[in-house]
Amino acid sequence: MSEVAVVRRGGVLVGYAMMQPRAEPGLWFVTGFNTHPAHRHGVVVRALLQQLLAIAHRRGIVTLQSHVYKTNRLSMAFHARLGFAITRENDKGVEFTASVADLVAAAAGKTGASLAARHR
Repeated sequence: MSEVAVVRRGGVLVGYAMMQPRAEPGLWFVTGFNTHPAHRHGVVVRALLQQLLAIAHRRGIVTLQSHVYKTNRLSMAFHARLGFAITRENDKGVEFTASVADLVAAAAGKTGASLAARHR
């Protein structure tokens, strides 16, 4: 079963993130992390991250993975700043992997505003 985190402001969807389990126990894949351009600020980014980490805690998720096209420099930098490491790559894309514990530690050391600025 997949999980979705959403952030609404005034009843309008301004951000969402999705993830789904992989065959390996404790490993989930982040299929999307999106914010409306007008709402890419600390409050929304922090709310999405907090929800994803709460889902990870509730579901016993140990590791998260994500794929990014190499041409998407902003997403590449965002993943690195969140604490993801490159685990595989080819000519077109990169696989990022992070332990949930590392993501929690990284999030504790950063403000939502700094994460949002790097996400833009």
